[in-house]
Amino acid sequence: MEKLFENTPNYGYYHPQCTKFKDLNIFEQQFQNFMKLSKVKIWYGTIKVDENDENILGKCVLGIQCEYHNPINGEKKESDMHCGSLKSNDIDIKTLELTEGDYIYQLYLCYNEVISYLKLETKRGKILEVGFYDKNCEKTIPFNFDKNSHMIHSFYGHFNKYGLRALGCVHLKRRNYFFLNLIDIFRFRHLLKVKSDEKEKWTEEKISKLNYEEKAFIRVCLLPDSQFSCVIKFCC
Repeated sequence: MEKLFENTPNYGYYHPQCTKFKDLNIFEQQFQNFMKLSKVKIWYGTIKVDENDENILGKCVLGIQCEYHNPINGEKKESDMHCGSLKSNDIDIKTLELTEGDYIYQLYLCYNEVISYLKLETKRGKILEVGFYDKNCEKTIPFNFDKNSHMIHSFYGHFNKYGLRALGCVHLKRRNYFFLNLIDIFRFRHLLKVKSDEKEKWTEEKISKLNYEEKAFIRVCLLPDSQFSCVIKFCC
């Protein structure tokens, strides 16, 4: 059976003194499969733990923070700031906001002692990039080189006072996420098809009393097969 969610390794350096994080846990378990990445914020700059520190490890990715959307109830939540010290005066902050239907499908990074380069690319061509690319320490996360486009679902990793030390992600095929989020439509449509008495309950008068989202849901479920297929193809 095909595995729905897959995990990359943690790319980078970490040890027991690092703090672990797993963004999947910001939502309750029943919502975790449906959560969608909507924003990524990255801190990049010179490592400086206190005022007397010299530039020990150079510039690196100091931290990451993400926002996730729960399409079931519309709730949005931000992760904690997974950051090291932010005391330097050369910190660059970059943000990537995902529009409806877009998703991150490529992750590139370079690391040795620290993560010195990070690049995120969306399916629609948006790019978040920090640091300086070094071919000798590049890691291209190899999950998106086949015909079935994958999307990054959530991030996890390790950080300490020196910055973001390791990063990995949960990912899945875009088509699987699509069907996962529309499973209620398919289930209810099937119910209407096999039980004529259930379908007859949904008169125009009853539908008119629903809110906007509920009206859209029931009207899609009541469409003839050909029109329903067109709507689903458009959503995909």
